[in-house]
Amino acid sequence: MKKTLAQKHFTVVPQKGLPKHLHQKIQRDLIKELIEIIKQSELSLGIKLTPVINKIKLFRTNKIINPNLFGIYASLVRATKNGDEGLLKDTIKNFVLLPDKNFFVKGFSIVSFDFNDYADKEVYEYVFSPQGPRSKKGALPRINSVGRDILNNESIYINKAIGVLSKCTPGIFEEFREYVNSVSLFKGTVLVGITSMRSFGRIHLKIPGSKMTEVEKIAYYVEHLVHETSHLHLHGIMMYDPLILNKDDERYPAPIRVDLRPMYGIYHATFVLNRMKRVFEQWLKYSKEKPVEKYFKTFSWQLKNGIKTVGENGKFTSNGKILFETILTNSN
Repeated sequence: MKKTLAQKHFTVVPQKGLPKHLHQKIQRDLIKELIEIIKQSELSLGIKLTPVINKIKLFRTNKIINPNLFGIYASLVRATKNGDEGLLKDTIKNFVLLPDKNFFVKGFSIVSFDFNDYADKEVYEYVFSPQGPRSKKGALPRINSVGRDILNNESIYINKAIGVLSKCTPGIFEEFREYVNSVSLFKGTVLVGITSMRSFGRIHLKIPGSKMTEVEKIAYYVEHLVHETSHLHLHGIMMYDPLILNKDDERYPAPIRVDLRPMYGIYHATFVLNRMKRVFEQWLKYSKEKPVEKYFKTFSWQLKNGIKTVGENGKFTSNGKILFETILTNSN
């Protein structure tokens, strides 16, 4: 019997057609959850929000929903959780004022981090929350917007990195084209790159150092485009199954970050590393540049560490075990 898309979710290997299937489910779930939280807001604020609900019901999942709508939902959740009536009212007001043309996006864009943009703003809130990234000494990140000249310059390298992705791994490139509609660039410290359900569809990425060679810059962007795209894909898979049963307060050595991390994060990192290693392995077949080889060796070593930690300490659902076995099978 031929496997359905749902049955082919649980693998690290890209599956043709699966990204669109998962993306549409993510968007359907967003519409459903937006309506539910607006209904809750009606009760807590004591006002009728029928026009807002009707607006959401007009959304169509065959179009690409703007990352800002995910940010608005995250803002509503945060306001509700914290009992922040002011934030709740402001978010609903801003949603009502949002032009219909801004609900969806067409094509791919490279933009500067914008603190007034809901997709960026909600990620910023997470970064500076207790769960956000910190330096080895516990320092908070810095995030600053970039100017037009920097955007134009970095866009050259990002587009070349996309070209590498297309040539090396068409399956991951399909995921990138389906999930990612924008890259938000910033200058800063500590934080390098992040994707989140708070801004689904957008990659937030620090610009690399100016002293890098062209190949080094392209490799940097290849790494992070694959890294963040793979996170988005795994988020989609985990809508169907949590995969990992370890408790949130358990901490283990991480293959990428220096601090001890929950198994959820380590499982994500191991999934991502498998794919980054694969892309750079393919890239090495036609580019013998030293930076490409260096990245490949680094990811190979980190992947082994991730597999060891997950294999020794992971508590899986049945599907989580199946997916992890595909990582083992496809890591040599």
